[in-house]
Amino acid sequence: MVQGTASNNGTTWNFHWPALTCDEWALLSIWLRRVARLLSHPPDATAEWPPPLQFNEPNLRLALTTATSSSATIRAGLDYEFRPPGTNFGTPYNLDLTVTKRDLLQAADDWDAARAAYPDAPDRPAGAPS
Repeated sequence: MVQGTASNNGTTWNFHWPALTCDEWALLSIWLRRVARLLSHPPDATAEWPPPLQFNEPNLRLALTTATSSSATIRAGLDYEFRPPGTNFGTPYNLDLTVTKRDLLQAADDWDAARAAYPDAPDRPAGAPS
């Protein structure tokens, strides 16, 4: 279950939807940590940026758009049940989020803590394909 509150241009909305499969849960914190690692060293033209993160359900997409040694801008594409009221489905509503390395690591830790109540099968490591 993914839930949150978003605000943009004077509009605030809530979303709550089972938008990730069990195998996709771990991918979010892994992606956030990859972006944080990129910020550990001054990004340059040779730095490998993580590819956009997309899921089976098209409600959420994350893409790194800019990075410096102190912050990153992540474009969150919200669609379907995550869109603001009164907007059209099918084209993501984009929010650009400026975050620090600390923000990214805290979000990854919070996500992992929330999903700890739902462990993967004992014979399959977290994030491994089923």
